Amino acid sequence: MAIVTKLSTDDATEEPTRVGSEKDAVSDMAGVVVSAAGDAVAKLPDIAATTRSAFEDANRRIQEGSDEMLTLGAAISFGFAVGLLVGGASRILVAAAFVPVGMMGLTLLDRSRQTRASTPGGL
Repeated sequence: MAIVTKLSTDDATEEPTRVGSEKDAVSDMAGVVVSAAGDAVAKLPDIAATTRSAFEDANRRIQEGSDEMLTLGAAISFGFAVGLLVGGASRILVAAAFVPVGMMGLTLLDRSRQTRASTPGGL
């Protein structure tokens, strides 16, 4: 048993109008996305400069810190990062939490290597 639905003249004229309005909505959304992307691209140099200066400042402070402070900071940062990992945080957030661990750890290794090289008979 088949059910046949007869389209009225109102249904036939409504369909093209609805499709046209959907096309307009999609077109408007695409324009908004293009505008937002253009604004983001225009701000990238400022964001890069700010990030670079923040990393340089952090590196300067790490280089000036004592070995004890670097060890403590690396341990706390490592614990925080592992806690995020175990807690199921986003991978990007966990990776970002490991950045200070790497910076402090590499600074400590570099200082250790310099101390060994400067001492007579050091290995």
